[in-house]
Amino acid sequence: MITMLDKELDDLLQYWISQLPGKRKEIFLLRYEDDLSTEEIGELLNKVH
Repeated sequence: MITMLDKELDDLLQYWISQLPGKRKEIFLLRYEDDLSTEEIGELLNKVH
């Protein structure tokens, strides 16, 4: 069951993420949404950029 507080916290987190600069946002999402390790993120970013 999602409570009002859960919804408010999710909204706040989504707002905060939307305010991050491009590269920081990408890294944050890779770490916390895709659950990649910092090593995996480093390897991925070195291949892409």
